[in-house]
Order: sequence, then structure tokens, then C-alpha cells
Amino acid sequence: CYHSELQLALSIVQGLNLAQVSQRISRQAECLVSILSVVKTRALLLLVTFELRQRAKQICYGMIYGMGARALAEQLEVEESVAVNFMASFNKAYPGVKKFLSETIAKCRRQGYVETLRGRRRYLPAITGSNSLKKSHAERQAVNSTIQGSAADVAKRAMVLVEQRLSKILSTSPRKTYDPCTRVKGKREQTNERAASLVLHLHDELLYEVSDKHVMEAVRIIKSGMEEAVNLSVKLPVKVKTGNSWGALQEISL
Repeated sequence: CYHSELQLALSIVQGLNLAQVSQRISRQAECLVSILSVVKTRALLLLVTFELRQRAKQICYGMIYGMGARALAEQLEVEESVAVNFMASFNKAYPGVKKFLSETIAKCRRQGYVETLRGRRRYLPAITGSNSLKKSHAERQAVNSTIQGSAADVAKRAMVLVEQRLSKILSTSPRKTYDPCTRVKGKREQTNERAASLVLHLHDELLYEVSDKHVMEAVRIIKSGMEEAVNLSVKLPVKVKTGNSWGALQEISL
């Protein structure tokens, strides 16, 4: 199951237009189309293939995280002057982004730290220092930590909420397994197996191992738990995939 980190970033930025866009659409690709079409540049052409969509997504992240004109020009493969115009159009269409960046940095300068959605702090003393390079780095850290740290908060809360719901609804089921420690051929004993267990947390993805007969029930629990983990201005749609192995997952819809 996947959260959309871009949707979370938009929620934290809290730009009115960004929220309106993301509430109207559920798929990340459509979100990117909506954002890029507003600024009317050739960057919209980047949405042709999966690889190019990934590139466009990184550009959107870059704009939210405060990417400079030179770096944006390299991403778009255009002259720096074109990138400057792109940024101006983007900021005009979504003023909440620029406001979020400036307010986050200013607040960090005042109090010496930034906070995630659930109140975890990261102290950045270099943001008020005299070293310009370290100061700029701390400013980027202030923004990134607020968004990415909050994404981690959401994932952790989702894991706890899902576990609570799974433990209440999907009880353990006994099965017969072979215990190699007995060294007795054919010796089997009763053990308890979880109907659904968390295997891995990777960025905005949670990977669960689920018994075949409980798949759809577990999917509904996991999806709702991830979507309801926190209350945000922008909904966090969750994409669900199932399969017999990590490499054979196929998306399903409910």
C-alpha cells in the first residue's frame, strides 16, 4: 500500500489552489498534469511515459522544496531565463508554496528548530550562523524536514492504527508446520500464524504478508487505516497492490 508523498506535501504547504486541485483528483499523474498545465510550459510533455512522469514528479517536489532556477533549468533542459519564467508562473498560480517556504525558514530562525505534524523537532543552529553555505543548507533542511519528517509521522501513525485494527478483526489462525529443530522426519506441530503481518516500511510504502483467505479483508483495513491516520486538509489516497511476491504486485481497486 502506498501513500502519495506529493499529496502530503501539498497538504502541509496549505496553498488554497493546491488543495483545490488535489481534492478534485485521485491519481498522482492527474495531479501533476493539473499543476503543470496551469503554468503552461513544455514541461507538460514530460508526462508521456512512466520515466518522464517520474521526472515531472521530481520537478514538482523541487518547486515545493525550493529548487533554484538553475537547477530547474537543468531538469527541464531549457535556458535559465525560461526556468525563471516557469517559477514565476508557478508561484503566481500557487502562492501558498512560496509563503510556506518563507514562513518555515523564518520560524526556524526565530526558534532554532522546525516541527513535524506530530510535534517532533529538528534543531538547526546553522540557520542563524555566519557561514552562508551552512546557512543555506540549514534552510533547505528546515523545509525538507518539515515535509519528509511529517511523512514519516503519517507512516508511523498508519502502522500503529492498522496494527490495532488488524489485531481486533483478523485473529491468529493455527497451522501445522515442520520444525527442523526436532530432526524427526515428518514431525509437525501446531503453531499460530498471523493472518496479516507487516513485513516492511519503505518511504511511503507498507508491505504486508497476508494469508490468501484474508486478502480482501486485510486490504480494506490497511487502506482505511493509512487514509485515516491523520486529519489533513488534503486527502491522502492510498494505492493498493497485491500479489504472490513483491515483484509480481498488481494494483487493485476497491
